[in-house]
Amino acid sequence: MKISASGLQLSASATPGAFRNVTIPQIHGCGLVSDLVGMRVRTRGVVTEVTDRGYIVQDPQGDDDPSTSDAIFVDVDHPDQGDGSAASCSSGDIVVGDEVEVTGQVTLSAPRGKAWVQPVTILAGGVTTEVLHHGQRLPEPVVIGRAGRLPPDKDVFEAQHFFGSLEWMRVRVDDAVVVGPTQKNGDVVVLAANGANAGTRTKRGGLLATESDCNPERITLAMASTGQKGWPPPFGVSDRIVNVTGIMRHDAGAWKLIPESDDGIISTGHLDREVARLTPTRTGLTVATFNVENLSARARERMATLGRTIVKNLCSPDIIGVQEIQDNDGPEDTGNVDASKTYAAIIQAIQDAGGPTYAWVDIPPQNNADGGQRGGNIRPGFLYRTDRVTYVDSSKMRLGEDDPAFISCRKPLVCRFKFNGQELVVINNHLSSKKSGTDELGLIQPPINGAEAQRTAQALCIGRYAKQTLDQNPKTNLVVLGDFNEECFHTPLRKLADFGLVPMDSLLKPNECYTYNHAGNSQALDHVFVPAHLLTKAEYEIVHLDSEFADTGRISDHDPAIIRLTWSDSLKSKGAHSCKNRPSYFF
Repeated sequence: MKISASGLQLSASATPGAFRNVTIPQIHGCGLVSDLVGMRVRTRGVVTEVTDRGYIVQDPQGDDDPSTSDAIFVDVDHPDQGDGSAASCSSGDIVVGDEVEVTGQVTLSAPRGKAWVQPVTILAGGVTTEVLHHGQRLPEPVVIGRAGRLPPDKDVFEAQHFFGSLEWMRVRVDDAVVVGPTQKNGDVVVLAANGANAGTRTKRGGLLATESDCNPERITLAMASTGQKGWPPPFGVSDRIVNVTGIMRHDAGAWKLIPESDDGIISTGHLDREVARLTPTRTGLTVATFNVENLSARARERMATLGRTIVKNLCSPDIIGVQEIQDNDGPEDTGNVDASKTYAAIIQAIQDAGGPTYAWVDIPPQNNADGGQRGGNIRPGFLYRTDRVTYVDSSKMRLGEDDPAFISCRKPLVCRFKFNGQELVVINNHLSSKKSGTDELGLIQPPINGAEAQRTAQALCIGRYAKQTLDQNPKTNLVVLGDFNEECFHTPLRKLADFGLVPMDSLLKPNECYTYNHAGNSQALDHVFVPAHLLTKAEYEIVHLDSEFADTGRISDHDPAIIRLTWSDSLKSKGAHSCKNRPSYFF
């Protein structure tokens, strides 16, 4: 480190070669990639944030061009850029409000192994910094809201340019409404201006993902960054956050605002966890699907909450197809695959909540053979009420045991049950996850739908079994349910429709069809299908009690869904089988 007459100068090493004097907007230009990448430049501005790796500097005047960013990150700990120098000094002597002159190499930065992620422009490689003045006023934030700019609501390319023009700048999001609840890392997803100019909203204030709109207008607030005690609060969908100011940056495929403080005014949307409308009746059988998110016997608090939820919110369904049941010792990799204690704990929790007695059925996987959390051995299984339903002995089987589509994935579980003289065949599924896909807002457009080919092959296996069952008896009471990790408008679930299976989502309005929230997008991943001849007997609902709520206060990351089949001459529930609201992709 060297001290010059003009002030403090930070330098890790000598900086050979010529440099070009430019403004920060000139570094960025108006495209997604700077024309100056690889060039050594000198620029100046006011420090707006300091990190353990460097600092952000913003031109206080800017260039009055909304297509260019006025700020940039200076990485003082970046690896060698090939010019023989490597900056390694600390930025600890730089403070917010310093006016600095900085020299460095224009560089693109993106996560390794993720070529689809939009890179960000930074200065790095032999960085030198000269502090010119202290205590300067910070540039006024750019307003995203009715009094400023609004992001594009459908066009991903336009959204990339919109947010790219704000990269590293101070930004204020006005009248934000939450569409993605607080996650474990503190991230909360919002829309500016209470959702003005946004895509399709759900019936409870969320943002619906559709076949034609991935909602690029979403903004992530990295709330945990404030460091305040008790922060972030457990935001849920429809909660409001007013006038939050911070630095805009691109991180892990999302545009994130890092709040400068927790001074935003908060009002809650007062969402309640829904209670099922469809209850068991004398002639009506209720069947639920519920992904209980890596549940083992060790999760005592979650067990108690789950028991109350099944009794109070789901009204004790006759049959529950559960997914992600773990073995007795959970993620501890002991070689055990038995889940009897996990099921016993659920059944006891239901009884403790005043519910009926249940029994359970599953077929355990081989150790670590079916994917999911290592050691947990997740599998689909069934809970059924012993006072109303009888399990048909020896009817359980797993599909796809020798099918390559189900390698390292949960195998569907088939069971037969009897109710009031009717026999019911239920197939419980948990298809491959989307984790291998690319970001919705990334450089690859349209994005890659991770493991879609595998889920398609899995759906074909399920569909063939369903067809075989219906060919043997066209009037079979067949229910295909579970976590399909897919929306109905994608190929895998279209294939199920080719086998004559009808999604029960078709009985609902589109803005009611969601069971999961991914980065602020409400989407339907959990489904129930039946053959067409059961439609006159069927009612259906999704019970929104998890996906809209903060990660710390829910049972699972999925909402359960319930179908009621009534074997009588008439079905009294108004509008129960009206399909007038279904999108065309359902059939």
